[in-house]
Amino acid sequence: MQCSRQITWKALLHRLVLMAFCLASLLFFLFPQDANAHAILLQSDPVKDSVLSVSPNQIRMWFSEDLNLIFSTAYVVNAANSAANVQKDTKTHVDKGNAQVSSTDSKEMDVSLKPNLPSAVYIVLYRTQSADDGHILSGSFLFPPSMGLFPRGAYSVEVGVPVANLMYQHSSVSL
Repeated sequence: MQCSRQITWKALLHRLVLMAFCLASLLFFLFPQDANAHAILLQSDPVKDSVLSVSPNQIRMWFSEDLNLIFSTAYVVNAANSAANVQKDTKTHVDKGNAQVSSTDSKEMDVSLKPNLPSAVYIVLYRTQSADDGHILSGSFLFPPSMGLFPRGAYSVEVGVPVANLMYQHSSVSL
C-alpha cells in the first residue's frame, strides 16, 4: 500500500509539473514581451555624410528608446587626436562637456561644441543606457564640418576604412 501511494504522488507531481510548463508556454506565446534590446542611434544632427560650411554649435542625437538620464553620455574629439585614452583625456575633447538627455524628449541626447572648430573630421562617441530595459550601448559616428582636407571618401584614422563606411557604428556591452 505504501509503495502504491508513493507512485501515485510521484505521478501526480509529474502531471502538475507538466501542466505548469504547458500553461507557462501558453502564456509566453499569448502575451509576448517587447523585444527592444538597446537604445540604438536612429539619426543625428548634423546628419550622416553631411558636409557643413561652418562648424555646428551642438550635436543632437535621437535613439530608439528612452535614455537613462544619469548613465547616458557623449563627447566629441578630433579624429587626428584620437587615442586609446581619449575618453579620460578631456584636453582632446572639442565639446563643452555638457552632454545631456533632452528635457523635452527622453530619446534625444545633445552635446554642445566649442566655437570655431577647425576643418577636420570629428568623432562623436556616445554611451547610452536604455531607461526601458537597462541595456548599455556604446557607439560612434563621424562628421566633417567642411570639406577642408577630408573630402568625401577620404580615409579615416582606421587604416583602409573609408570615412563614409564609419558614419554609424555601435557595439553593445553585456552586463
